[in-house]
Amino acid sequence: NNNNNNNNNNNNNNNESTLLDFTKKIDNFLSTMKSDIQSIDQCAKQQKVIVDDVLDYSKLESNKVELNPTVFKLKTLTNTILSIFNSQLNFKGLKLILMGDLGMDADPDITIKADFHRLTQIVINLVSNAIKFTEVGSITLSATITDKGKDESLGASAGNERKGVLTFSVKDTGIGMTREECDGLFSRFKQANKATSSQYGGSGLGLSICKMLAEIMGGNIFVISNLNVGSIFTFAITCAILPSGASDSNSFLEPATSDSRSNNQPSNVTNENKKTPNSTPDQERNQSASSASNNNTASNNNNNKSGENDNDKNSGVDEIKKEKEVNVLVVEDNVVNQKIIRRFLVERGWKCGIARNGEEGVKEWEMGKGLYDVVLMDIEMPVMNGLEATAKIREKERERDEEIGDGEKKGKRVRIVGLSGNASREQMESGLKAGMDEYLTKPYQKEDIYNRIEKFVLG
Repeated sequence: NNNNNNNNNNNNNNNESTLLDFTKKIDNFLSTMKSDIQSIDQCAKQQKVIVDDVLDYSKLESNKVELNPTVFKLKTLTNTILSIFNSQLNFKGLKLILMGDLGMDADPDITIKADFHRLTQIVINLVSNAIKFTEVGSITLSATITDKGKDESLGASAGNERKGVLTFSVKDTGIGMTREECDGLFSRFKQANKATSSQYGGSGLGLSICKMLAEIMGGNIFVISNLNVGSIFTFAITCAILPSGASDSNSFLEPATSDSRSNNQPSNVTNENKKTPNSTPDQERNQSASSASNNNTASNNNNNKSGENDNDKNSGVDEIKKEKEVNVLVVEDNVVNQKIIRRFLVERGWKCGIARNGEEGVKEWEMGKGLYDVVLMDIEMPVMNGLEATAKIREKERERDEEIGDGEKKGKRVRIVGLSGNASREQMESGLKAGMDEYLTKPYQKEDIYNRIEKFVLG
């Protein structure tokens, strides 16, 4: 009987262990699926932004955009912006500061007549850019209504409407730009530099669209920026100012409990004094510098972190492939691509290190001291591109071997596989000339990655 009881206990324990193992596998699978869905969603949103920008620019360029002025309260626009960006601000730990006629002391019933949709489009673009290019600190959104008196051109039809100028300013404590980078920033397909385009993406049309929209709404847009301090984008449009009691045709957009003076706003939103500081551009830059100086140090330190090795292995990998340990360094600036390649490698039971640009890649390879068998090197990256990084690694290999005496065993030559969406012969030849062993064009399949690595490492 004792033996039977012991056997039953062992069976129960085994069943429980099997169930726990199965539950763990399901949990890991669902976590992986969630990550994949988020990556797909991120890519889809990026593609939608580009398509929308191209369509908008095409309409504006052919003069097919017609303004549709509606009556709305300024707080309705504020609430719209908060609802769109609150989660992004929370995710990055940024504070949104509201000033001027958006601040705590502002009249919540300020009512104007303008194209709500197009005005919101400009503000969304500028706030989105500010969040994108800011890692620490805050975004300051301010607005000022200037009363220009009664519009005599409208005669009796003007009623209680008065001419007005609405000025918006979006200030960040982000990466900033040089004066040269600001020049032509509002031109189509223009971004501050190639590194910005590679690291942050975008179509290069957003600011050009903002400029064109501001102009057809009777205003203009300009930027003041300091490198590593931040940027201030300011635009103005003409509008009509209405009495406070006018009905808001866009009120359906705001939450029922919203009030620009209430305590119901998100915790990362700060209301400040009614009037926007009456400062010159130089004073604005100095204020930005003082508020961002400490933050930039933290941001720069954070950006210097390189990826860590991933020691996870897939238990189902073929034993023959697992006999030899394979270490691969992935040098890729796109986070989604990093995740995909890492998944490919881990599925094979290989170890993976991550670097976010060429400079980090060279440092990680050096620190490995011969650890890495293969480097998967993206071509277009910020700070240092893949061609420069490859040439640097080959140069350091030659210097290392020259220090080794004749007849002694030379150091291991790491295999470098270039990765790029550019399939031109010139790009491929440039990669091979820089010292790459192979060149893969995107999109690639995981079998393409496996074949190259196995050819070099497993023979």
